[in-house]
Amino acid sequence: MFTKVRLRFLIATAVLALSAEAGAQMSAVYDNGSPNLLNGFEITHWKQANSFTLTASVVLARVLFWDVEASSSFQSQAYWEIRRDNAGSPGTVIFSGTSTDLTHIATGRRAFVYPEFVNNFGLPSVSLTAGNYWLVLHNGPLSNNVTRDIFWETTTSTNLAVSMSDTAPFANNWQTDGAVSQMAFQLIGVLESVRPRITSISAGAGRTPRITFTTISGQNYRVEYSNSLVQPLWLAVPGAQSVQGTGNEIQINDPDPGIASVKQRFYRVVML
Repeated sequence: MFTKVRLRFLIATAVLALSAEAGAQMSAVYDNGSPNLLNGFEITHWKQANSFTLTASVVLARVLFWDVEASSSFQSQAYWEIRRDNAGSPGTVIFSGTSTDLTHIATGRRAFVYPEFVNNFGLPSVSLTAGNYWLVLHNGPLSNNVTRDIFWETTTSTNLAVSMSDTAPFANNWQTDGAVSQMAFQLIGVLESVRPRITSISAGAGRTPRITFTTISGQNYRVEYSNSLVQPLWLAVPGAQSVQGTGNEIQINDPDPGIASVKQRFYRVVML
């Protein structure tokens, strides 16, 4: 009987190791500059694309961009794409989707007579290596493709690369937006090099789970668990609400006295 329980725990541990995820504190990993209140490019009848270059591997979590509106036709969501670069033009789509949590807030500023807004929406976990890419934005679903006078605002950046646009019905016929057409946006995420990683989950004395993860010296972490990934409820592992990093791997125990009755448990590490 003891052997069967132990085997069941080890199988569950293997699932944990494969499914454990690492969270991280987010910041701007790419910043294309602040909005300049001078110009913008329509994002309803056109998909607008702006290039960006990453110098290191990142995990993207959110997009921040500014728009200027000559009508009240901004949608409650944004369609987005991340594309590879193809010789200076938007290439293959590698990630795409429609926002589900977009915030749209007036800044109180105006470009000429039109109000400016700042927009922020989440991405699924988008992992990109160093290289050249394109961010594509559109006002609402692609079926919303009549000109609405909603303009992705241009930036104060001195980058001379041109942005590009694709007119409805969006057949990948990308055309240049001309000189001084860089857009204002930020990509929020975390560098892969600083993201904590769970390297192992093993069974200690009394079947106590031992979670080992990478750390950065001086950075604090919280280890969390959930018994399901279907609408998960993440709770801090007792004693691991704030663990200070050493620059090496750290191992913590899950002291749950009821662990013997738990069929599976998932862990993640979050930077504080």
